[in-house]
Amino acid sequence: MDVDPGDEAQLEALTRFVDRARVHDDPDAFALTLEDTRNDARYGGDLHPARHCLVLDDGVLVGHVWMHVPHLDNLHLVEAGITIDPDRRGRGLGSRVLAEVERRTRSLGRTTLWIGTADDAEATKGFLGRRGFALATRDARRHQRLALVDAGEVDRLEREAAEHARDYVVERLQPP
Repeated sequence: MDVDPGDEAQLEALTRFVDRARVHDDPDAFALTLEDTRNDARYGGDLHPARHCLVLDDGVLVGHVWMHVPHLDNLHLVEAGITIDPDRRGRGLGSRVLAEVERRTRSLGRTTLWIGTADDAEATKGFLGRRGFALATRDARRHQRLALVDAGEVDRLEREAAEHARDYVVERLQPP
């Protein structure tokens, strides 16, 4: 079932579901907020929103799929994510969902399906590997907790950098 970006109840259920799986699978990942879910469903990262689908079993949310289809570049690509309820894994649901994602990718005329997972998610990497997927890239995840940043050290580093960058201007911009 496609998620309606204007349906707050669907967005809230989706946020709770995906974040529960995140806690199980990748507790160091950023927590998902309702605002994150809402913005992605409405705008996407490039004003071309991802398509979010809920996987239901007798009305119970058991999975989530998102697919982003680039419109400006990478026209061969579909980027997707699949989340299956941790309590329902190993029963074939993920295989059926992945088959549908592959079918939709082909129907769009795209030749590359890119699915991300945490580097230490061995079960997921094994699942994807058994279906012909191979590691394509690695992303670094860095968290900066602003409450722990030493403001004095930041000021010192800025002064030191300014000495070496007299021909540059540092501007702090406020996003719209």
